[in-house]
Amino acid sequence: MDYSIPIPIKINNKGCYECICKYCSDPNKYVTEYDGYSYLWNKCLMCHTKVWYWHQVCSLYGKRSPYVVCFYCRIPFYEKGCNNGEIYKIAKNKV
Repeated sequence: MDYSIPIPIKINNKGCYECICKYCSDPNKYVTEYDGYSYLWNKCLMCHTKVWYWHQVCSLYGKRSPYVVCFYCRIPFYEKGCNNGEIYKIAKNKV
């Protein structure tokens, strides 16, 4: 794993994770119509921490709702050579 690449989430002041992918970090550019529900959270299946993201445009979590695995929990699986699909299957089986 290349640790020089920043993990695309940050911890906000409430202790939750916030997605900072290209689209979530600049929602004014990518969210076409804010409907009050575009900025949502879901809990990571593994660590149960809230992950906030812009549902309409998020490249990391938006398409995977209702299942989210945060990047901190993915790292050990990436190091074992697992891909995202395998990680989600493992996480769903642990629930």
